Order: sequence, then C-alpha cells, then structure tokens
Amino acid sequence: MLRIRKNTEFFDQVNITNLIDVLFVLLAIIMISSYSVAHTGVSIQIPGVQKIEKAAPSSLEIIINREGNIFLDNNSLEIEELKERLQKVPKDRKSPRVLVKADGRVHYGRITQVLDTVRSAGLESVSLAVESKK
Repeated sequence: MLRIRKNTEFFDQVNITNLIDVLFVLLAIIMISSYSVAHTGVSIQIPGVQKIEKAAPSSLEIIINREGNIFLDNNSLEIEELKERLQKVPKDRKSPRVLVKADGRVHYGRITQVLDTVRSAGLESVSLAVESKK
C-alpha cells in the first residue's frame, strides 16, 4: 500500500522582495505624475535678476506667454475677459495676492497692460515672477 503524506509545513517568513519592487514602481509613478501636475501647460522663460525677494503665496496666477497671450487658471483670455474674471474674485479684508508670470521676450507694454487691468479690478497685491541669475 502506498502512503501519501500531507504537506503540513507552514512558512514562518514572508518574502517581501516583490512587495518592495511594487512600492518602488508606485513611487516612481507618483513622482512623475506630480511633476506634470505641478507645472502649468504654458511654456514661458521667466527673466532673471541678481537679488530676489520671496513673495507671499499667491492665490491667483496670471501667465503671459511669448506671443503675449494671457492665461488665468490655464485658460486663455483676452484683456477684457481678464478684468471681468478678476472683478468676480471674492475680496475679503485683505486683497487676494496676484502673481504675474511673463515670458522674458514679451513686449513690456503687454505686461503693463495686464498690471493695469489687475489694479483696475481692485486687486492691489501684485507680484512679478523672476528667476535668480547665478
């Protein structure tokens, strides 16, 4: 008669090598996707300066690309539309902070036009984005 033995051995250790591999892949995916989320879809070259002052965090970000197109929340706007949108911004005790990011090759008149529009909409706290020259 043939005897069949039942395998009653239990593993007392867990092999976590595969789990670590999966975690590294997930970490890489999160890092790559967060980079694309953090950067806007409008490509600009911000001009540089020697000394930079840190600005307070802004609640609104206006971008002017090389062609002079204006973007607010990644939506292209004309100057009149920008003023309408800015006038709808809720104004508490403090005026919302506005950060203007303009490409270094944009005509200076276009930047002043946007700054004037922001101020005429009742927003007083405006900053220009620059990069540090190293």
